[in-house]
Amino acid sequence: QLRGPLASLKWYNEMFLKGEVGKLTKDQFRFVTNMSNATQRMIRLVDDFLNMARIERGEIKFEPSQVSIENAVQEVVVSLKEEIDKKSLRVQFENLSRAQTAFTDSRMIHEVLSNIIQNAVKYSPEKGNITIHLSDKDGQMRIEVLDQGPGIPAVSQSHIFSKFFRAANIPSTGATGTGLGLYTAKRLIDRIGGTIGFTSTEGKGSAFWITLPIKKK
Repeated sequence: QLRGPLASLKWYNEMFLKGEVGKLTKDQFRFVTNMSNATQRMIRLVDDFLNMARIERGEIKFEPSQVSIENAVQEVVVSLKEEIDKKSLRVQFENLSRAQTAFTDSRMIHEVLSNIIQNAVKYSPEKGNITIHLSDKDGQMRIEVLDQGPGIPAVSQSHIFSKFFRAANIPSTGATGTGLGLYTAKRLIDRIGGTIGFTSTEGKGSAFWITLPIKKK
């Protein structure tokens, strides 16, 4: 019921923007573009709430297998290409892991990586650098995402994985969000037997990391 009307709005916006109902004036194109962007934000908001509800009701089925983490990371980066290019960000990927796969759920880890990398893109300054680092030790694969964003104030760090929480310095950046991305990531990582954490210094960026078992235990 929530998605249906939004899907219709998205479809009509795309029709207008593609010129399928006639050529738009410059102002009309700008107005419809704004409507399209607002619709996309609402779709993401609805998806966040639906994902949270599914997780809390235990409706997401865990289907583990050997998953290529490098491929998962690359897929997420490609899906964020428009946002990355818009801010002229440089995304560097370093794979120093001897293992090619980790034992996890493909859909869940894709969701977790998407939340973390999207945050790095959202909070990075124009022409900033994002580094995604892969390594392994003691049977665990570690994925680390480092950004040059505003960092997380010390007073906010203990609450960063709480539902609806946003750090005290985020409103000043102008970035929008629901405060559900990291909450969802933490719940999913707990479900698939991994760990998640971060280090951050206000004004100097953040480094979020995930560890996953390389092989089935």
